[in-house]
Amino acid sequence: IAIFKKGDVIGAQASKAEHRVWHKDTSIATSKLANATISFPDADNARNGANFPLAVGDYYVCIRQDNGMVGESVAFSVVPRTPKVSLEKTEFEYGEDITVTYKNVEESLLSGKSYVNIAIFKKGDVIGAQASKAEHRVWHKDTSIATSKLANATISFPDADNARNGANFPLAVGDYYVCIRQDNAMVGESVEFSVVPGSPKITLSKTEYVSGEDITVTYKNITESLRTGDFVSIAIFKKGEVVGTHSSKAEHRVWHKDASVVASKTANATVSYPDADNGRNGVNFPLPAGEYYVCIRNGNKVIGDTVTFTVTKGAITVAQPEIKESITMHYTAALSATLSDVKMKFTFDGQESIVAGTVVESGNGCNTYTFALPGILPQQMGDNIKSELYAGNTLIDSYDDYSVKQYCQNLLAASTDAELRALLVAMLNYGTEAQKYFEQTVDSFVNEGVDQSYLNGYDISQAQGVIENPVSGDNTGDYVWKAATLGLYDEIMIRVKFYASTTENLSIVANGESYTSFVRAGTDLYYVYIPVHASDFEEALTITFDCGGAVGATLTYSVTTYIQYAANAGTSDIQDLLQAIYDYGMAAKVYASV
Repeated sequence: IAIFKKGDVIGAQASKAEHRVWHKDTSIATSKLANATISFPDADNARNGANFPLAVGDYYVCIRQDNGMVGESVAFSVVPRTPKVSLEKTEFEYGEDITVTYKNVEESLLSGKSYVNIAIFKKGDVIGAQASKAEHRVWHKDTSIATSKLANATISFPDADNARNGANFPLAVGDYYVCIRQDNAMVGESVEFSVVPGSPKITLSKTEYVSGEDITVTYKNITESLRTGDFVSIAIFKKGEVVGTHSSKAEHRVWHKDASVVASKTANATVSYPDADNGRNGVNFPLPAGEYYVCIRNGNKVIGDTVTFTVTKGAITVAQPEIKESITMHYTAALSATLSDVKMKFTFDGQESIVAGTVVESGNGCNTYTFALPGILPQQMGDNIKSELYAGNTLIDSYDDYSVKQYCQNLLAASTDAELRALLVAMLNYGTEAQKYFEQTVDSFVNEGVDQSYLNGYDISQAQGVIENPVSGDNTGDYVWKAATLGLYDEIMIRVKFYASTTENLSIVANGESYTSFVRAGTDLYYVYIPVHASDFEEALTITFDCGGAVGATLTYSVTTYIQYAANAGTSDIQDLLQAIYDYGMAAKVYASV
């Protein structure tokens, strides 16, 4: 079954397409159907793809038997398909892309013309008399000019690759039509559409911000036609405040009747406050903690809905004290990365101290800072710590009433971890016994009301490690140990007294750690303080003099050395404190091993 161009002769000219029904060579594909309906192009037979789509013109179809025709042929014509344009809708919001689908815009439409475009015109404008608002070039006789060369496609305006497509966008509110333009004539029918103002909208990147963090607002469809008064702004107000009665906290001017006043003149944008280019935006920042709303302000009226948000204090979080060594209270705070000179003022034990923040994490426009208050003595676990977070001279947040005791009691109430609860109770008992030992006048002890059943009591007589207390040495040689004992400070230390004719170039080395800070206690007599983790109370320290090499005798000592020595000495006023220290150390050791 063969298709030929009108006037072509079978055998003299090649067919445009053939469908093989029978062939003497059985290896050649044929349909072997005496009666059938077929469609061209037919990929299973010869020449059926190469000539399709068939060019516009006249043809005939026949039954071909080698180079002869069986029966009569049937004539037909291929004519240009009807070019069409269509829109996904006939109404678009201001600033929205205009999406157009076109079909059958064949190159043959050029027909001696210069170009064929998909064009948008203002309603009432005449092709050739007025300029189009936008055009998408499909075909052009000048091959050096960029064209899509697609007979069927969906395109969106503005289209940066074609003429005038950015200059007139967004299209002003009004009525338009889209058409297939052939030089200064129109092919087929046009389709009308309208650009409408669209609903003014505002959205926030989130609804909760940390004080000092930028407030990011996205607005849409804020056209100049909305202005009925002096100006249109995106404004922030405190919750409960009324536009026109109260002053805004910040505004971004979009339109203003006074051309000399700075305005963005952008109908769709994302802005961040504080915005230095507009009024009152720096004066009120950082916004203090509280509830606010953002709105589209038209003079003293609100357009559309408002969006509420909350500003929280700088997110100060009290972290766990370093309960394995010194008692240091740690704080963290999340603040806007735009803030500088971040610091915390601590008021504790009648003293004020300023601690600069250390950035430990950054991301999403925020920095996370840490602050530490060291030097809390065990008997001060119940003492109030006041912390004030500042960025420069601006107070961001504060804790007026907190303590190590409060932290431990809060964690005890929240935790089900048996080892942690035992450690917390032991720590509070240690603080209580220190309060008693140092004869503090307090309203209550730090372990008051604490469930002692959480504690695993330990027998001092079962303490492991070195139990022999060092004997005072004679003042002979350059470096001689005098005595060792326990020092109760913000951290538990072994306090060692020694003789030295000179401390120049001298280090005291304890299990590999060097100490060079000495306190003079008399002629050639000094103290050195060696801190010990609570979990390491039973661990023996090998302590040596080092002055370019080991010199003098080696001292072996541990916290339990002192505990057993003092317990065996039977000194009554320290027995409860020794038991609390031992319980604390053993609980820390168990907790650290889990």
